Amino acid sequence: MQKWVNLLLLAALAIGCKAPEAPVVKGMENMRVVQLAADSIFLDVQLRINNPNRFAIKVLEAEARCLAGQQHIGQARLAAAFDLPAAADTLLPVQLHLSTRYLLSNSLNLLLNPAPLPYQLEGTVLAAAKGIRKRIPLLQAGQISRQQLKQMLDN
Repeated sequence: MQKWVNLLLLAALAIGCKAPEAPVVKGMENMRVVQLAADSIFLDVQLRINNPNRFAIKVLEAEARCLAGQQHIGQARLAAAFDLPAAADTLLPVQLHLSTRYLLSNSLNLLLNPAPLPYQLEGTVLAAAKGIRKRIPLLQAGQISRQQLKQMLDN
């Protein structure tokens, strides 16, 4: 009998000490041009993030390189520290700083090609939960349609 009690306690301890799962980036939404400069475009966007854990996570900082194909086109940075509620999707505000050099050199292709523009974000997120801080890789790949580009420029 004592063996079964010990096994149950061990199983409960193992389940309770399960390592937190990394939040999942599900997509990019609500892009808006904030500032245009000669060499840069500044955008505010929202990343849809899912926290699969049964506890909230605080995102303290996030930085990522922005890529179009394999070409580096800018940087992304978290606008402020943010809480991710447990087992839920959240829109996380992010600031993008993109080089106009890429956009200008590819503008004709962007205008004439109906295919969506592929993008990637590669970086890290510093998160905290239950008194533990951890740097988590951030990898997001997706596509921006011409309609989304048009809406972004219209805002």
